[in-house]
Amino acid sequence: MTPRHPLPEKHPEATPRIGVIGGGQLGMFLVREASRKGWHSVVFAQSPGEPAVQRVSREAAKPEGVLPPVLASFDDEIAQDRFLDQVSAVAIEFENIPLSFVHKAEERGIPVSANSDILATAQSRLHEKAAASLLGIATPTIRPLRNHHDLLRIETEAPAELFPAILKTNSGGYDGKGQCRVTSIDELQGCWDLLERRPALLEQEIPFKRELSILVARNRDGSVVTFPVSENRHEQGILRDSICLSTPTVQSRIDAYAKSWAGHFELTGIVCLEFFETIDGELLLNESAPRPHNSYHWTLDSKGSNQFATLLDALVGLPLSEPRSDFLPVRMTNIIGEDPQTVFERIQGSQQARGGHILYDYMKKECRTGRKMGHINSIL
Repeated sequence: MTPRHPLPEKHPEATPRIGVIGGGQLGMFLVREASRKGWHSVVFAQSPGEPAVQRVSREAAKPEGVLPPVLASFDDEIAQDRFLDQVSAVAIEFENIPLSFVHKAEERGIPVSANSDILATAQSRLHEKAAASLLGIATPTIRPLRNHHDLLRIETEAPAELFPAILKTNSGGYDGKGQCRVTSIDELQGCWDLLERRPALLEQEIPFKRELSILVARNRDGSVVTFPVSENRHEQGILRDSICLSTPTVQSRIDAYAKSWAGHFELTGIVCLEFFETIDGELLLNESAPRPHNSYHWTLDSKGSNQFATLLDALVGLPLSEPRSDFLPVRMTNIIGEDPQTVFERIQGSQQARGGHILYDYMKKECRTGRKMGHINSIL
């Protein structure tokens, strides 16, 4: 099969130059890992206060460190060219960037951790559901709501058992944003109005037993590795904590879905798939993220290769390390809307505190409700 986006046949560079698109905490960790490997990196961010840019300033004094960041809007074509002129591979930490930016990198033959096909799918919930259907992966029942005609069709034809449901914008939205719970057909119009009548989909609310995620990495030669499954707990639509599981039965089923997804899109990087596990044991795809994922921050302290190092190895064509069978059990807890150091000291001083606790401060200057300020990994 001819690849959608052929990659240059070459050995990994002696010193790769990693471009990181996105200035958030995921970009911050990518810069850190690139520096640890002795590689150069350059960040494309939209403002100087973002975590990855802050990390740049800390790494800049090292001989094999980062290059000055490119600060501009993601759709600034002149800035895009300046960025791409400096890099030999591109890692994406934020999927809502212009597809034209990725196309430009692909046209230059620059490997990208999320190619334009997998990225376009992640940017559209309807495209995600279509890809899942093609690959035989079950999803919750949905109805597209793109226009007034769709609204009338749902109001006329939707069965009562579709409700309660969640109305989600087709693109954008994260951590519970861009969503509205609909308990009956009578509420649909009002919820769509709250979402400014943007193209959306109505998705049946699943009374799931637990939410699981799986991270898979795929190299340019087609080799694939998967990480242990994560079990995730949310509060008000925001991930609160994740823990690595050792569940062979679930792992084998969910592995097959992840490998199928990565292979279908000819991925060179990593992708995380989130699933609902129902009371009956069915696995329903919730969403995909072709980038490092919050639910796998525990890999930073679990032994072996973490998700950021694995992405970089896949991107430049290095062999992928199989996750270790003796990985440490780690719980990752997000710090949301609070000062990271204060939360860390509170946990350290707790009588219930056991094992080791490692703080990761995202260096965000403004602390506000619902904002992820850092996380703590606890060795169990």
